[in-house]
Amino acid sequence: SAAHTKEDIDQTVKAFGDSLDDMTEELLKKA
Repeated sequence: SAAHTKEDIDQTVKAFGDSLDDMTEELLKKA
């Protein structure tokens, strides 16, 4: 199995964080 580099992990975490921010923003608009 391919080892994940720190850069790969950081990029994934950032992308996930951005998606989470977008979802949270949408939920707050509906509230």
